[in-house]
Amino acid sequence: MFVDPHDKNFSINRQCKLLGVWKSALYYEKRPIKDSDKTILDRIDEIYTECPFYGARKISRALYKLHGIKIGRKKTGSLMKIMRIEAICPKKSLSIPNKAHKKYPCLLKGLKIKHPNKVWAADITYIRLHQALDYRTPAEVYFAATDKVKKPAKNVA
Repeated sequence: MFVDPHDKNFSINRQCKLLGVWKSALYYEKRPIKDSDKTILDRIDEIYTECPFYGARKISRALYKLHGIKIGRKKTGSLMKIMRIEAICPKKSLSIPNKAHKKYPCLLKGLKIKHPNKVWAADITYIRLHQALDYRTPAEVYFAATDKVKKPAKNVA
């Protein structure tokens, strides 16, 4: 935080008001995830990887059937929110654009792509690690997963 509790000129209340931060946010400490929840998160990730169209209800049933873990759909939904995953299915009114949103033009329209490296794109990928969740680009995933990347030999003169 940018609030200095030892500042003589501005009180903590004044600093928070100037920064637009609630005073309670200064003292909030995030609770660590329990070990039992970490194992459940791993199992949810396995089920979601197999069936990304499953919601909290089906995942909670699958947890019980496959792993014998009995938790409710609300707890399952909370854990899915922590992992930032949700069922892949049509959502309400997806095809109707919001009138307030600005429409950006397609910058590639009419562009003739005649040689490599003229147009680039980026994407991120979710990866489950031992202790946490991580987001990587596909290139990072490729280079981390393969041993094909060799360091160039140093020229010794």
